[in-house]
Amino acid sequence: MRINIAVADSHPAVLVGVERVLSKFEQFNITGTARNVGELEALLAAKHCDVLVTDYLAAAHSRRDKLAFLGNIQRLYPALQIVLFTIGNQPAVERAALNIGIRSIVRKTDEEEMLVEAVRAASHQIPARVLAPPDSEHSHTVNPAIASDRAVPHAVSPFSSLTPREFEVLRLYASGLTVTQIAQHLNQARQTVSAQKLSAMRKCGVARDVDLFRLVYENPLSLRLDDSHSTGLMPAGQN
Repeated sequence: MRINIAVADSHPAVLVGVERVLSKFEQFNITGTARNVGELEALLAAKHCDVLVTDYLAAAHSRRDKLAFLGNIQRLYPALQIVLFTIGNQPAVERAALNIGIRSIVRKTDEEEMLVEAVRAASHQIPARVLAPPDSEHSHTVNPAIASDRAVPHAVSPFSSLTPREFEVLRLYASGLTVTQIAQHLNQARQTVSAQKLSAMRKCGVARDVDLFRLVYENPLSLRLDDSHSTGLMPAGQN
């Protein structure tokens, strides 16, 4: 199922960048972009959107008024999941944003993978992420999952028990490919890939796709290829 995404930001370069990043994934469909409140209201009224990626966007100057605008959008479109994509670093304002229903907050200084995972998590209605407070006024606020991963580099990954093929299948599935597409990519039968996916999910202790995406979202570094897993495609049929 494709995820329909609206992108709103007052800076045209940001709009182009976000659209370029998200368009890499076949499951993401950019329904439109908006540079101001009027354009965003028109876009949401005209097209169905599952996720809105936006900075604080309102004619008013204060962050509080801008949050009120986003809160109104949330009331008008209760099924719309909002990802706040911002350069700011104001924990009190961000907590208020989460309280009005913003699904997640991503910094514009974060890696692009953070935005991709936030959008995917929002589409599955995974609970809102509360960002870790900064260590100092100059520090970079990070997702708590990444913070814990950095703090405990030798922690056991929830994916450590997977075979290389199961790991690859799960990684590709989490990146947005369907089972059929993975089968074509790995030159395997669809039934084989499906069985590998189910086996991997059992080993990870999840039974539903939404729980799988939540696991990946909470362990965003764990599904990157590293020295403990294959760094390329293996011959078809290898498990």
